[in-house]
Amino acid sequence: MIPYTEQKDEWYGNFMQISSDEKYEMIMEVLEQNVPDDELIEDDFGLITVEFKSDLIHDNQYEKAIHMIEKTKESTDKFYQNEFPYLSNFAVEYYLYTKDFDKLHVHLHPFIANPGHVYEMFLPLYEKIRFYQMDELMLKLAEELNEPIQDSDELIPGAESDLIDTIFFNACQEFYQTLDTQQLENTLRKYDYNTNFEPEQQFLKKIATAGDEEPIFTRNDWATVVQNNSKDKARSLFWAFAVYMFKKGNFHFSISASIWFPYFNMLARKESLSNFRLQYQDLDELIGKFFGFMSNTEEQGFALLWGIPYIYDFLRDQQLVTEEISDKALEHVATVKNDLFKVYKDDIWRFDFVHTWVKPSSVNDESFTEEKNHFHQTFLDRTMKRSSTKNGANPFLDHSVQMSLFDDLVNEGGNKQQTKSQPTKAAKSKKRKKAKQQQKKNRKK
Repeated sequence: MIPYTEQKDEWYGNFMQISSDEKYEMIMEVLEQNVPDDELIEDDFGLITVEFKSDLIHDNQYEKAIHMIEKTKESTDKFYQNEFPYLSNFAVEYYLYTKDFDKLHVHLHPFIANPGHVYEMFLPLYEKIRFYQMDELMLKLAEELNEPIQDSDELIPGAESDLIDTIFFNACQEFYQTLDTQQLENTLRKYDYNTNFEPEQQFLKKIATAGDEEPIFTRNDWATVVQNNSKDKARSLFWAFAVYMFKKGNFHFSISASIWFPYFNMLARKESLSNFRLQYQDLDELIGKFFGFMSNTEEQGFALLWGIPYIYDFLRDQQLVTEEISDKALEHVATVKNDLFKVYKDDIWRFDFVHTWVKPSSVNDESFTEEKNHFHQTFLDRTMKRSSTKNGANPFLDHSVQMSLFDDLVNEGGNKQQTKSQPTKAAKSKKRKKAKQQQKKNRKK
């Protein structure tokens, strides 16, 4: 053992030349030596631990990665607080998958305690919690963190909108269950949404009190809705889908929204809403947008792609789509899935929330089980080495798409958590105030 504090040059020189197993032992020995946190921070020891954590994950050595993360958390305080976003993010994913919820909460806690500082890395974890249908935790996080996120000087205005949307759809879901108009209006008012929600209230009330529902629209009626661009009536189809999903598999309304609206808006742009015909190129382009350079929206991409079969199950129940169009759409979904299998062939287990969902009616038991086992095998396999570029551009997209998405990330109109040149605190406050006023106007439209 090389004493870290007394022989740093020798320690680092040796570390760069040895095997992965030996590197693991060296890092664990340093964590055992009670080196002062400030010294580890000054030495940038975090670069060593974070990079080596990535190497362990890259080689599917998950237990070692978790052990190192746990040891760092136990043995250091200030140093761990500096590095936890880049260490415990994997621990949260790991414990979600293994269903160790006590440890999940332990590693989630620092993200909750520092929401503004680490929101960009917290949001994908929040999405996983949401898609794993941990509704109670999802709602608790949304309610507790939306104001700290909204008021943070470290984030651009409107960063909290994902959390507010969850609260909004939860309020609608509770209204469907209770028909408590006052409770709905109180929640909408609290978060500056339009309390004049009468059409949606009446529609949700109607389907909540109905028995065996008739289709919402006939095909001719739906064609008229599309032709007249009747947005209120078109929205009714979403609420019917949300109720269908809630009844089918206790899907939260917010999950149904994450599946429905990207799909629906894409068909609207392609003028295919009248018959719900889905083209392969359109689907491939839509899904690809969630997998850009350094993207933090992969969870949404998986949820959408695996969610589309539920949409066609619903549309067939509603008699709004032909069997031919539905079957072709499902073929396109399967093709794009195969692309993702190739890209995530080593760690697709990270998105296995799609197999905690009840099986779509259009997917047979054998296919569902086979696919679920394939996901799990990537977690179990400790022999394979990844062939995809580590920490690099996603090969799911061609270079031109990657660069355009990268431009979105660093320019106006990109993701909420984009990095930009830092304005003054006064300018941020002014912009935030203006954004809040605009958000209130938007929610009251």
